[in-house]
Amino acid sequence: MHDDFGIRSLALNADICDHDAMMDHVGEIVQAFGRVDIWVNNAGLYRGTPMEQITMQEWQMMLDVNYTGVFVCTKAIAPIFKQQRNGRLINMSSIAGRTGFKNSLAYCSNKAAVIGLTRAAAMDLAPYNVTVNAICPGTIMTDMVRRVDEDICRNENWPLGTHIQNKSKQIPMQRLGSIEEVAGVAAFLASEDASYVTGQTIEVDGGEIIV
Repeated sequence: MHDDFGIRSLALNADICDHDAMMDHVGEIVQAFGRVDIWVNNAGLYRGTPMEQITMQEWQMMLDVNYTGVFVCTKAIAPIFKQQRNGRLINMSSIAGRTGFKNSLAYCSNKAAVIGLTRAAAMDLAPYNVTVNAICPGTIMTDMVRRVDEDICRNENWPLGTHIQNKSKQIPMQRLGSIEEVAGVAAFLASEDASYVTGQTIEVDGGEIIV
């Protein structure tokens, strides 16, 4: 990031579910930069498994990455934000947390839990001038979506890209979203323009959730 943008950066190898380690990492960040203004919980994992075939190992793995990690990181950064009496906390949920998708019980329930955590944390931190919001992306063109397309097309014996084309036709805007479009909403929530926005979930989905 220093080479690309000319800014200081600090890379940490972290297990987001390790409470003590995350507390230490937050301390390292504060020591390096003096304060923390914005925190984005962005780790995520998707497995499309029929409900009856979900193993306890898969369930726990999905829960750890998609939800427990959000809780641990939120708990770790909250004292810093409260001490500063300022901060922006942004959680990546999904429209899967607002609706149901076939063969996605674990993922949908994880992302719904993130929305509940966001609202509760917003209530707890609002008196300290800290905002907490969630972004719910729809189907975004990412490496994960490309891998899902490859899996589905292979299983269905379709040409590569067919699943993405079919999905695009189901979205009112007739296309998948871009990571830049999600990042733009995150930038807004992190800015002073969103200083009075808290406890909200914002869909970035091209209208996918309304059909």
